[in-house]
Amino acid sequence: MNNMTYVYKPATGGPPDMLWDSANTRWIPANSFTPSEPLDGVYSFPILVPAKDLDQMTQMLREMGFPLGELAAPDDLVKEFEAAVARSLDAFAREKQYDNMDKARLASLTVDFRTDGDYANQLYDKVWGAAFALEDQIRAGALTVGDALAQLPAMTWPTA
Repeated sequence: MNNMTYVYKPATGGPPDMLWDSANTRWIPANSFTPSEPLDGVYSFPILVPAKDLDQMTQMLREMGFPLGELAAPDDLVKEFEAAVARSLDAFAREKQYDNMDKARLASLTVDFRTDGDYANQLYDKVWGAAFALEDQIRAGALTVGDALAQLPAMTWPTA
């Protein structure tokens, strides 16, 4: 019983179409999980728990010896989203051989790369403005991190 973990979805709250992997303390896509196969080397199965009973169910499962992690707090999901936005911006910058978005933005200070730097600064402001506007919806469970990322402005360099 000690090598079992629960993967469950609260009846309300949490990202839509996601299950909570208690052993690895993370959300996973529901469509990527099959109860009969191991998840990260541990056999898991989903449990639907009404949100009002979640604390009581979690305590009972812990008392029975099941290793459970904590549910991701809404602010943890926002931090995950913000980290994903930063990674996306860095990947965008690397398309033009800049180490990261900060370096691309600093290019505005040079004569030869000012156009790149100015565009990077404009896109940075536009993307982060959109990202911050989506955070309340992530906190409320109305948007998954993936859905919020899909709503960000396109990150493409202009063609000459």
